[in-house]
Amino acid sequence: MRSDNPVTSVSFAQPQVLMWRRECFFWADGQTKGACEMSGYVRIAGTLCVLAMAALAAAGDSPNYKAEGVVRGPSGQAVSGARVALYIRESWGVAQLHGEQTTGADGAYRFAVEAETPNGYGMIVVQKAGLAWNCRRWSMLGDEEADIALARPVELSGAVVDEQAKPIAGARVSLMALRSSGVRAHYVDEPLARALFATETDEAGRFRFEMLSADWQVDFVIEADGYATLRTQHLPDSLYTMYVPGQAGIRFVMRPEARIRGKVVSETDGAPLAGIEVRVGRTETGVAYGFESATSDADGAFSFRGIPDGEYWVGPATLNVPDTGWAGWPVSIRTKAGETTEGVKLELTRGGMFAVDVDDSAGRPIEGAGLTVFGREGSRLAQGRTDATGLWKVRLPAGAYKLTDVGKHGYHSYEPYIFFDVVDVEVGETVRRSVTLREAERLAGVVVDAAGRGVSDVRVSLMPSPVGTVYTDKRGRFAMTWDKWYNDYGRPRSETFELIALDGQGGRAGTLKPKEGAGMVRVALEPAVRLTGTVVDAEGEPVASARVSSWLRGQEQAWGLNLSASKRILTDAAGRFTIYPVPAGRKCEIRIRGKGYETVKKELRTPTDATGPFDIGKIEIAPTSAGDG
Repeated sequence: MRSDNPVTSVSFAQPQVLMWRRECFFWADGQTKGACEMSGYVRIAGTLCVLAMAALAAAGDSPNYKAEGVVRGPSGQAVSGARVALYIRESWGVAQLHGEQTTGADGAYRFAVEAETPNGYGMIVVQKAGLAWNCRRWSMLGDEEADIALARPVELSGAVVDEQAKPIAGARVSLMALRSSGVRAHYVDEPLARALFATETDEAGRFRFEMLSADWQVDFVIEADGYATLRTQHLPDSLYTMYVPGQAGIRFVMRPEARIRGKVVSETDGAPLAGIEVRVGRTETGVAYGFESATSDADGAFSFRGIPDGEYWVGPATLNVPDTGWAGWPVSIRTKAGETTEGVKLELTRGGMFAVDVDDSAGRPIEGAGLTVFGREGSRLAQGRTDATGLWKVRLPAGAYKLTDVGKHGYHSYEPYIFFDVVDVEVGETVRRSVTLREAERLAGVVVDAAGRGVSDVRVSLMPSPVGTVYTDKRGRFAMTWDKWYNDYGRPRSETFELIALDGQGGRAGTLKPKEGAGMVRVALEPAVRLTGTVVDAEGEPVASARVSSWLRGQEQAWGLNLSASKRILTDAAGRFTIYPVPAGRKCEIRIRGKGYETVKKELRTPTDATGPFDIGKIEIAPTSAGDG
C-alpha cells in the first residue's frame, strides 16, 4: 500500500521462517568453523496455530518451561497495551509464530513451551505505538524471567531514486537484518526482520522507520517493479558502511533489472520437466540468498525478475525439497542491467540416492536432525532434515560426496573428518549411511557480580562449541546445551571448554572452565578491559570507516570468540575504535580492513589490570596494489 507518510508496518500474524546461523569461531589455521547458513528462505504453507495463554494455563501437569516478565518504558514504568509475540526457531532453520498477547496495566507477559521441545530458541518480540521495538532471545532450556525495556524511538529515513536521480514511488523497503551487541538479541534474521519492518516510498521516493532504538544496526532490501532488487549487504561499500537509527538522508540508487529465462529438461532426451524448483544465487557466495525460487511449468520453462547485474548460478533447489526424481548441477551465467539472459538450460538426470539414518544411543530414530552434504571438492550441495523414521534421502547426480554435518538441538553435533568416508553415488543406486547422535547434557548456571548478586542481560558463550550465545535472565541465570561436536572417532573436537560471560552494560567479564556433571555453575564477573586504538595510513592520517573485527583467543586451544557479536565496528572520523568489554589478561586478535587498504592482523594480550583504558596506539594500514580493498 502506498502512503505519503510511510511508517513501519508490523504484523505478527504472517507465517515466517527464520534462517539459522551458527555463531562463527576461528581455529588456529584461520579457517571459519561451525558456520552454517541456510540459503534462501521458505514460506510455510498453511495456517499457524496461535496458542492462547488460557490453553497453556489449562495444560495441567504437562512439563513446560515459561518465560515471563514485565514490559517497561523508558523510565522503567510498566507498559500496558504492548503486543508481545513469541517466535520459535525449530531445529535447523524453521521458526514459527507460537503465540501473542497484549499486556495489561501491570505490563506483564508470560509464555510457556513443552520442556522437551526440540526447538532451538525463541524470540520474544515486543512493540508499542510511540516506543521503540525490542526483542529478547530465550534458549527454552529453562525458565526465563526477563523484563523487556522499550526505549524512545529514533527515526531512520532516506530516499530511493533511479540512475537519473528521479524518485521512485511505491518502492518496497524492508529491513533484512538487525544486529546488536546489546541485551536485545545479537541477530534478527531476514524473514522476521522483513515481516516486522516494511514500508513503501512516497511520491518523493522517501521512506521512514519510526520504531527502532539507537542500539541497532540494520541492512536494507529494496524492491521496485522494473528495477533490480537492492540489498545493502551486496553494495560495493557494504563492508565500510553502517545504517543506524538516527540517520537521515540515506540515498539508494536503483538500476534497471536483469531478467533470466530458461528451461529444465531431461539430459537423456531433452524432454521438458515440470514442477522443478529452481533457484538463483550469487557466484561469489555460492548460496541462493535473497531470491525467491521459481517452479518450471508444463513446458519446463522458468523465469526470474529483479536480478542485479553480475555473476550468478542457476540450478535445482537442494534445500529441504521433496524428491522429484531428478537431480542436476547449476549453470553459471552473467546478467546485465536492463537485459534478459535467455536460453538458460538445466539438464537433469535421474541420478542416485544418498540416504542417511539418524538415531540416538538407544537406537531410537531422531526426527528433525539436520544434515549437510558437500561435493568432494568442497562446495555445499544439499541440506535437509530427517523424517519421523529418522531418515533423510537426497537425490544427487553421479559423483563423490561427503556427509559433513549432522546435528539436532539437545544432541552432540556429529562432523566426520573431511578426508574419510567419501560416498560415491551412482545412477540408479542408493548409498546408505547410519549416524548415531548422543544426547548432550545441559549446562546451566548463574552470572554474579562481586557481591554475589545475579546480573541480567550478560552474553554467555561456550567455546569451542556450535551452541551459539545465550543471555542471562533477570536473576542472572542461563541455560544451554553442552554440544561437544563429535568426530568419526567418537571424540569431541575439544577436550577443554570455556564459558565466557561479557557484561556490556556493566563493563565486566568472567570466564569459567565447566566440568562434567557440575550441575549449576557460577561465573563471577570482574572489571574488563576497554580496548582502544587508532587506524592511520602511511602518512599518519586517520582512516575513517575501516572495519574492525576482534576475537578472544582460547587459552589452551586455538579458537576465537567474536567479541563484538554480530554488530559491526567501524573507525570514526579520527580513525578511532573501541572494543568493550574484553577479559583482562587474555590473548586477542584484531583484524582491520579499510576500503583500498590491505587487511592488517594484530595479536595482543590485554593487561591484567583493567582499571583504565588499554590503548594499543596507532595501527598503520597500507594501500592495496589494486587500490580497491
